[in-house]
Amino acid sequence: MTELGLQVYSPFYNSPHNMMYGVIFMSLFFGTLFILFMFIGVVFSVYAVFYFLLKPKKRREIVLLPLDENCGDVRGQLSFLFFESSLFTGEMKAVVVDMGMNNIQREICEKICEENGVKLIYPEKITEVL
Repeated sequence: MTELGLQVYSPFYNSPHNMMYGVIFMSLFFGTLFILFMFIGVVFSVYAVFYFLLKPKKRREIVLLPLDENCGDVRGQLSFLFFESSLFTGEMKAVVVDMGMNNIQREICEKICEENGVKLIYPEKITEVL
């Protein structure tokens, strides 16, 4: 068709002119992605450096978990408490406060607290712990 002086415009026709625009578009696209990921990496690196420089050396945290007879699953509550305490760095003290648990819940709670070294106290004794 180019013999007649007509130029073919087809999405399937790969002329050097059309391929040049594709190369330019792809290089701009992937170059932008590279710069974006590089920027995210630099921001995260700066965040990590400042996090380790500015975090306190020793933290002492006390977590109070009040449980009453409406709390539902005592084992689930305590396992979540131990999971959270494993995420903290530094010294953490967990205390379970009996706010009116029934006998079955109290027995389960006492058993789990003994196994994991957690205090089970009544509301009147909170000032002694703090």
